[in-house]
Amino acid sequence: MTDQRIVFDHTFDGLFHKALKDKVTPRMKERLLVEAHVNLARLLPGYPTDDWARAVQITAEELFPKLKVEDAYTEIGKLVITGYFETLIGKALAAMVRVLGPERTLRRLERSMRGANSYTTVNVTPISAGKFNVVVNEPGLTRYVLRGILLGGIGAAGAKNLKVEMTKVEGDLSTCEVSWDE
Repeated sequence: MTDQRIVFDHTFDGLFHKALKDKVTPRMKERLLVEAHVNLARLLPGYPTDDWARAVQITAEELFPKLKVEDAYTEIGKLVITGYFETLIGKALAAMVRVLGPERTLRRLERSMRGANSYTTVNVTPISAGKFNVVVNEPGLTRYVLRGILLGGIGAAGAKNLKVEMTKVEGDLSTCEVSWDE
């Protein structure tokens, strides 16, 4: 049996049913079904990362056609975290990050991401107060969704003047510098 990377249904639920709600047009629903195998009326428990990546691409094309792809995916990441915080699992996580604060939330990123998918690994290395290198195994352009998730999640934890800059991409590994005012 292969070790398939899966993105769980509550990630799709958070993005499409909670964050986007009425912004999901009939055309977008049809494209998601035909091109990404995602039936928003009846979500499966999980989807392969290829279907997730295609769903993100469709969302970017439909909702953010004028943005650069990286910026569109970052906006989708922010929407993912906003919507995820409205799901049953996400509500508990949202309450927890507000209590933990930005640094402890960042250090728990891998555990938090495991609620969204089956594969994320994270290595957080402190650089200085309020500044960290974060290495994540997110493939392809969806690494920019992760950038938006970091902006939304660490921002929700109370980080002020938060910055997330992609500093290195090597295969499926992405390194971000995450910083905020202490």
